[in-house]
This record gives sequence, structure tokens and C-alpha cells, in this order.
Amino acid sequence: MIEVHLGVFDMNQAISAASGGEITTKKLVRARKRTMPVSQTSLTLGLVAAAGALTVHGAEAQTARRNAPPPAPAPSVTELNTIEVQGESENSLQATTGLTRMPRRVQEIPQTVTVISQETLQQQGVTTLDQALRNVPGVTVNIGEGGGGQNGDQFRIRGFQAKGDIYVDGLRDFGVYVRDSFFMESVQVFKGPTSEAFGMGTTGGAINTNQKTARLGDSYEFNATAGNGPMYRGTFDINKQIGDTTAIRIVGMGHDQKIVGRDNLYADRWGGLLSLGFGLGTETSLTLNYFHQSGERIPDFGVPIVAPFAGQFGRPVTEFGVPRTNFYGKDSDIDKSNVDMFTARFKKEVAPWLTITNDSRIAAYDRLMRQSVPSCTTAACLNSVANGTFTGAYALGGPAGYKQDSWSAQNVLTALMKFHTGQFRHELTTGVDFSYVSDKRTQLANVGAKTVGTIGVPLFANSPAFSVVDSLQKKDSTSTNVAGFINDRMWLTDQLSILAGVRYDVYTSTYAASDAAGVWATPLSATTSFASPKASLIWEPNRDVNLYVSWARSYSNLAGQFVTSDNTPIANTTLEPEQSDLWEVGGKASLFGGRLGLTAALFHVKKNNSQQVDPLTGNIIVTNETQRVQGVELGVTGKITDAWNVQFAYSYMDSRILGATVANAATIGNRVAFVPEHAASVWTTYEISQHLPMPGKLLVGLGLNYTGQMFVNSTNLFLIPASTTLDGLISYEYQNYRLSVNAYNLTDELWYSSQFANRAAIAPGRTVMVTAGVKF
Repeated sequence: MIEVHLGVFDMNQAISAASGGEITTKKLVRARKRTMPVSQTSLTLGLVAAAGALTVHGAEAQTARRNAPPPAPAPSVTELNTIEVQGESENSLQATTGLTRMPRRVQEIPQTVTVISQETLQQQGVTTLDQALRNVPGVTVNIGEGGGGQNGDQFRIRGFQAKGDIYVDGLRDFGVYVRDSFFMESVQVFKGPTSEAFGMGTTGGAINTNQKTARLGDSYEFNATAGNGPMYRGTFDINKQIGDTTAIRIVGMGHDQKIVGRDNLYADRWGGLLSLGFGLGTETSLTLNYFHQSGERIPDFGVPIVAPFAGQFGRPVTEFGVPRTNFYGKDSDIDKSNVDMFTARFKKEVAPWLTITNDSRIAAYDRLMRQSVPSCTTAACLNSVANGTFTGAYALGGPAGYKQDSWSAQNVLTALMKFHTGQFRHELTTGVDFSYVSDKRTQLANVGAKTVGTIGVPLFANSPAFSVVDSLQKKDSTSTNVAGFINDRMWLTDQLSILAGVRYDVYTSTYAASDAAGVWATPLSATTSFASPKASLIWEPNRDVNLYVSWARSYSNLAGQFVTSDNTPIANTTLEPEQSDLWEVGGKASLFGGRLGLTAALFHVKKNNSQQVDPLTGNIIVTNETQRVQGVELGVTGKITDAWNVQFAYSYMDSRILGATVANAATIGNRVAFVPEHAASVWTTYEISQHLPMPGKLLVGLGLNYTGQMFVNSTNLFLIPASTTLDGLISYEYQNYRLSVNAYNLTDELWYSSQFANRAAIAPGRTVMVTAGVKF
């Protein structure tokens, strides 16, 4: 027999626990609720129909239940109220994810989670997602995106491919584009296999960004930035309340930049976000977001990695004295992208014990990509690097590029239930997830040969006779994923709980391609299914301390990968998916009244049936390696004093290849590619105006990022050197005005922002940006 007990809200407890930020709770919003009529929300993708089906007795019965006195909880159980901390929190452990399937504070999630807040994004002057992820040790970036199946940004987490593990508001972002930060409220990185919560993939973890959305109250913010390069950027953020529970928010961005210390490279883009919120602060709310971004840039496929001396590891040619300014691409190279994304998020507090959410998205992506991939493999090129003359000619290869036109749809319906079975308290989440992706590509072809210079003096311009045209080769792929998930956190005592869950996916994909004559081959199709379980034991001696042991398993689908590295069909289209297992033991603690958060974790990830994706071609390379990454994660977040704020993260990662095919047996015992042994990030600010007789707020900041050397292939013959970079900030705020100066790579360090196989992309040199802003 199931008994339902409702918790009693304690106002004093909530206020004392929040440690800053705007506090909202289910009980607080009910004091000023206005319930949205069912007829209004039924217009939005049938969301209310789903909620109404689950609410058997209708609106009248809901009102009766809300007005009735709640039954008392079991005598031996103490209810802990869930508090949502919105806006800025000194300690990111106190923040929530904003996802119904992860309803509690970051501190209570039994895995390593890093949160990059809006305050940090603004202080650091972050403009893209990859810049934000520099705050997360263990995240590396691969260069190049090619013409294969559904591929995405080439991020890796703990060395494991995360190309499809990028989410916006908990929904997968299937696009391939440079993600600007202007629409991001915060960025979250969940480390370790997370398929139970997010779906297939997530071997190393998942990256989730929260969009800016309409909120109650009025605010207006405008920022203008200028820097060397040159670089010019402008943003605005306007939020207007237009009713008791309705608001509109408009956000815009324009960005024009040439890359410091790199020849011929530029990155231009513009974008906008429109958000409408209905029923804000009530039991029934709906937010509608439309996001658009257009971008144009020259893609950088890096400099060659070479080994000109016998017995040495291969390194980028710039390590041997080749000028770091050298760009080996051509004037025909281009990367143009357009993204249109519509998101609807519906939330209904059906009863104090039941909350229903429905998140829907339709997105369209198009892209034109033309690239040049440099190499230095001939004896003449290698010898010229070895003797320092740099007179040998390099080569340009790779496919000519592609045109892409794709769209995706996803819907996630979730129910959050809080109830008791006897003396045991439960917090159960269950739901269904459906997604569909269509991707159509036209391969491009080069007419004529690209002209090249020497490895020391590259040639940017092509001859007038050279051109890039559409070919008859096309690729058409679709994928459909249907999944159901359920997880339950059950409290055995007030302090000890078990979190267990599973997600079951059925994944179907199709692939068709035409040859150079335009003749289509027989389409390939495959279906695979898998269950992704997770289990955790959590001990909370008090609200400020959490200790946990977790195990999780995730899968990455291989059935939809139909081509090998030489673009020929794989005979077996029912390949077993990759399987990854995580063991993690960790703890999280909030100190000094919640101002400062500490995290520590030991982790062990083992991945079987490994695959690699060539970011140049997008094709699958089945290595069948067994890879293991284990280590330590440490973190500090929050305020040490009223004036001193710090964010620190450190990762130690011991990686090994434990097994491989007979042909690759020599790699057994080597380190896993793209996994630095040590990585650390520090961002700290100090408000010196607290000690000076002056108006306003004067803030100074310092950032340090260290990444140890890493290999870029399983043979461990080529490596990327270790790097340490320093960033700085001086910011002054007075009344509604803010003036800041950000400096990046203060020591003008030669370091590499991304890499793959035999190439490494050089990061910008010393960059200074000045931002003036007003907010009211």
C-alpha cells in the first residue's frame, strides 16, 4: 500500500539555506499564484493534454486537493524541502540544474558536476562555449568537422568523444556550429557516463547550457566590446514584465573578430533570442524561446604535427621554429552556418507531490564548409623543418567540403513524484524521450589544384583557375530514438538514501549515399536497443555534506555508423554499441553558511568496443580498444571572504589502453589519446574597493589554466606539449555602469587550443578587450 505524505514548508529554513540569490519554492509561488486557463496552454504542442491525462480528476479536483490540509508525514521521517536558487549563488553547489530529471541541488547529484555561472561568463568575457569550457579541466577540443553522418562539435571529456553530448536546456543540440555565449545563462558539465539522464553517448559526460529566458521584473543591459585583432562585439539583454505573470525577453549579439597572432583568420557572427514566459511564478508556466544565430569564419585546421628527428615524439611544426602566425588554409576556405531553434518548456504543479514538465524543440541547421587540411610528410618538408630552413613544400588534402541541410525534433515528457511507501520517502522521476534527426549533405569537389607555398612561407591565395563546385555525391541519413526512463531516490533513513534508475533506448538509423556519377547505392538501415542503468548510495549527515558511491553504464550507438575510414560500407550493420562503466566515490561540502563549496571524487571509467570518429571525414574508425581512465577530481567554488571569490578545479587522469585488435596490439599499455595526466583551472576575483574610500565596486581577477602534455593517437608517437596560460581582469562598477578590461594569454604563450591526429590549432596570442556596459 502506498501512502502519500506532503512535506511542511519551513520559511526560516529556506531563507537560511539559500546562501544568496533569488529564492523561489513551490509554497512561495502559491502565495501569489494565478492559474493559467487550460484553453491557453492547449495551443502549445498539446502539452496540457499530456498534463491533463495524468491529472485524472481535472482542475476542480486539483483545487480541492490544494485547499485541503496536507497529511502529516510519517513520524520517523523528516522532510527536506527542495529549494531552487536562481540567479547568482556564491557557491555553485547550491544551484539547481533546471532539469526535472535532476531536480535537486548540484550538491546532491552523486557525480562530478561543474557549473560555470552567468557571473563567471561575464567576468571572463566569454564569447563562445569552448572558451567557457576552459574552466573545466579534462575537457579538450578536437579540430575539424567533416562530411560524414550526424557529427557535432569535437569536444572530449576525460578523453572520450562528446561530439553528440551537447545539450541546451536538457535537450540535445544536434547542430554543427560555433556556439556563441550570448544566449547562455549558465553552462554545466556532468562528468562520467550519464546515459541514464541524458541518453546514449555521454561516455565522458554531458555538456548542458541553460538559455536565458523571460522572467518577472524589468531589466535592461547593453554592452560594447573592442579589442586587438581587431575585435568588435555588441550585446543587449532586455527583459520586460508585461503582466502579473507574463514577461518577454529579447537578447541580441553582433561579433566581428580577426584572430590575434594568426594570419588571415576571422570569425564573424550575429544572433538573437526571443523568449516569452506565461504563468511565471505560478503552478502552471510555459516559456517559449526562439533562437537564431548566423556565423561566417575561416576554419582553422591547424599546423602539421611532425617528427623530423629519429627517436623523438612528433610535435607541431611551430615547436621547431615555424612562425606561429602561419595559416595553411586557402582563400577559398569558408564556414557559413545558420541555426534556428524553437524551444517550448511547459511545467505544471499538478499537486504538491506531482509535477509534470514537457520540453519540446524543433531546430533547423544549414552549413557550407570548405576546408584545407595541411600535412608535412615528404622528406623535403621534414628535412627543412629539421635543419631550420623551412623551405620544403607542405601539402593540402582532405575532402573539398560539403553543404549541409538538416533538422531535428525532440520531445521529453517528465513526471516528478514525491511520496512515501510506509516509512520510506521517495523522489521518483519518470518519462519518455523521442527525437528525430534528418541530415542531407552534398559533397563539394575541387576544380584544379590548390597552390601551396613552403612550410615557412605558406601561400593563402589560390590561382584564378581554381574553384569549388557541387559534386553528384550526396549523403542522406536519418535517425530516430525512442526512450523511456525512470529513477527513484529512496531515503532509508533521514541521512541515508539510494538513487537508482535506468533508461531504455531504441535507436533506428538509415543511410544512403550516391557515387561520383550520382548513382545511389542501396540504403542501409539498422536498429539497436540498450538499457543504461545507474545506482548510487548517498549519505547526508546534514544538509551541507554529501558523500556518495555511484556506478553507471552508458552506451554509444554503432549501428548507425555505416562507413569506415575509407568511406566504404561496413558489412555488419548490427555492431554492438560501445559500453562504458563508471565507478565514482566522492563528497561535496558547503562551508561558512553555504558560501564556499568543496568537492572531491575518485573515478574509474572503462570503455569497451571503442570507436574513433575522424573529424575530417566524419567517418567511423572501429578500433575495438578497451580504454580505461581513472583519477581524482578536486574543486573549490564560492567565497573565501566577503571580498575574495574563487573557482578552482583540478583533474588527475591516469589513462591506459587495456586491449586492442591483433593488428593494433602494440598500443596495449599506451595512454589514451587526448587525455592529459594533469589539468587545472583557477579563476579568482577580489573586490579591493571594500578596503578603499571610494564609491562603486572595483574588482580585480586572475585566471590560470594548465593542461599537461597529451598524445593525439593510440600509438603515442605524436604529442601536444603542456601549456600554462594566464588571464586577467580589472572591472569597475558605479551605479548602473560597468567598465572592464580583460586580458587573455598575458604571457603570449604558444599553446594549442585544439588538436587531432597529425594537426594542432594554435590559440590566439595576447589579447586585450575593453567592455563598457550599462544595466538598469
